[in-house]
Amino acid sequence: MVKGIIVQKVRTKRGERLRVRSKKWIFVPEEKINPKVILAEGGAFKGEEKGDVFVAESAVPFEIELKKAFDAVKRLAAKEGIEITGSPLTLFKKVTALLYLIGRRAFLKKFLSWHEGKKNEYLSNPYLFYTRQHLDFYSARLISERTLLPFSLSGSLHAFCLHILEEAYKRGRESLTVDELLKEIEVLTGMKNEDIIGGIALLGSLKGLRITVDNGSVYLSYIYFLKKRSIERLKENPAVFPFTKTEDKIKPLLSQKYTILSGTAGTGKTTLLRKIAGFPIV
Repeated sequence: MVKGIIVQKVRTKRGERLRVRSKKWIFVPEEKINPKVILAEGGAFKGEEKGDVFVAESAVPFEIELKKAFDAVKRLAAKEGIEITGSPLTLFKKVTALLYLIGRRAFLKKFLSWHEGKKNEYLSNPYLFYTRQHLDFYSARLISERTLLPFSLSGSLHAFCLHILEEAYKRGRESLTVDELLKEIEVLTGMKNEDIIGGIALLGSLKGLRITVDNGSVYLSYIYFLKKRSIERLKENPAVFPFTKTEDKIKPLLSQKYTILSGTAGTGKTTLLRKIAGFPIV
């Protein structure tokens, strides 16, 4: 049996894939899906391991005991020599208990050692755990949903934009248009379009958010500046010279640091690359 808090749900054609805690993936076939087993709550699953995935034969709700989890947090702190002083606020207890339950104990120890001001900043906006690269998006979102924080749109919108852009990049998109991003945010959050537009404009004016808005498109900042730098470096090359079917220019081509090979379909780009691959290096 596998028990734990459900951090992420992915719908598939044959059922659901659920992430329990930090890394454990469970597949629940369509006929075994239990609507009472919901995101950010606990689930208990019977079944068997099949490779890297646990295939569930049954799924039932499992009560998450935050008080019991916070007791475990205190034991962990004591073991590490970290003092939890005074009477901790309910919010602190809830967030640290959730970090423990989602299997982020290594980070939890770091969090407990932070000074009060830094801890309070993260407690007021759990999405900072993601945008500042301590947790994945889904773990931060779970904590946000359980604490009903942050109160401001900008506090969560940055995380949604960053997550959508990272997922788009994994699919081969270096950027999204503002309209594309707005539509994806609507699907992800259920926010109204007019609220999102104001937030996107705000993000474009702020620094240090790892997002760059330029000419109607939104980029991950490191991708944007990598692209910009690459283009600048390519401009340093000598002028592009046309190729004929002869091989007399392969040697000078190989002497350049960067080269762009272009041409319409059927002009011999692939054939030329094969010749370059077999060209002797002297």
